[in-house]
Order: sequence, then structure tokens, then C-alpha cells
Amino acid sequence: MGQTTKATASPQQNKAKADVKVQPAALADLDRAAKVLADAFSRDAYATGLLPSGDVTSQLYKIFKVQLKHTFKYGGHVWLAIDSSNGELLGVSEWGAPGTNPGFFSQAPELPAYLSIFRSRMLDAAITDKNADKHRPLVPHWYLKAIGTTERARGRGAGSALIRHRLADADATGTPAYLESSSETNMSYYEKFGFVERSRIPSRGTVETIGMWRPAQR
Repeated sequence: MGQTTKATASPQQNKAKADVKVQPAALADLDRAAKVLADAFSRDAYATGLLPSGDVTSQLYKIFKVQLKHTFKYGGHVWLAIDSSNGELLGVSEWGAPGTNPGFFSQAPELPAYLSIFRSRMLDAAITDKNADKHRPLVPHWYLKAIGTTERARGRGAGSALIRHRLADADATGTPAYLESSSETNMSYYEKFGFVERSRIPSRGTVETIGMWRPAQR
């Protein structure tokens, strides 16, 4: 279940901008990165709609711990937004690398962990994941699998910094980018970075998502 979560909503503009530094995550950073994403997605209708009853944040944390390791394994990137003034972690983005779309069997080692999390919702999660795979473009691209910021960081530019950082590298190599927005509201945020709607993706047991494509912009 490598792609079980989608990009989060646009930040609220209610705080002073931070001096944000974007840096690559190491394996040692994945625990705190998973905590940031779990908290951010605990308010996301798509992600929470796939979970069984229980502690939503705890379940999402377990999912992200597995998913981030899987992304690393297949050459993807995890980036951290850090407040340069005090070292505070403000946000996290997770990107699948161009030309990689690990199939179901590549995730076999993670299946016991996913089964323990999704339980009765495992079939819904698997079908939803498969639907998303069918709608992904075949052209090699950077795939924004998840992005989230801490509550304290909302509106301080961390999310924008994370997106612009990866898109700058993508444009330098002529590589397009793709994401799935989990709500209509989020779309206007991603449109500011050049993403446009590509398709509507049906889900099973939760809300649909919107596939958004961004051609390389040299």
C-alpha cells in the first residue's frame, strides 16, 4: 500500500513567514517525519476515510513509517522544511522518483503491517490504491505522494518551500510532476505551482481524489 495518502490542504495565512531551509531526510529522520505527516493528515477526509475506528493519528503514523521506508527503498526522496532560526521541523514532503511505480508484489514485506492497521478496511484500501495507480501518467515524473506541515508552521511558507524546491530540480532536468489532491479546495493551492487537473479518481470507502499534472517548465 505504497500510495495510501495524498497531499494536504493549503496552509492558512495567519503567521509570520519563517526562514525556511529545505534539506533531505535521512533514515534517522523518518520517525519524526512520520509524526508530522500523521498529524497533518489526521484532518484529511481521504486518508481518514480509509481507516477503521480507533486513534486516527496513531494509525496514520504507522502507515507513514512503512510508506516512507518504502519510498526510500525505491529511490524516492523525503525532504524536510526546517526553521533556520531554531532548527524546528516545520514540514515534510515525500516524492516518488521518475520511472518508478513499485507494484503490489514489491510491497509484500509491508503487507503484514498494513493488514494490522487497515484490518477490515484492507480491501477498500487496496482497491483505492489500485485505482490511483491506473490513473498515474505513464511518462516518467516526480510523484508528490504526501506533503504536510505542523500546526505551528501553517501559513509560514514551509509547504510552498518544499514544493518549489523539488519542482526547481524537476524543471532543471525537464521532468514533469504529478500529485493527487484530496479535495477541491486544495486544487487552487497546487494550481499556483503549475499543476492542472488531469482526472477524477474513484475511491472505495472514502472520497475521490483529483489527479493533477504539471509539465516541466524550463
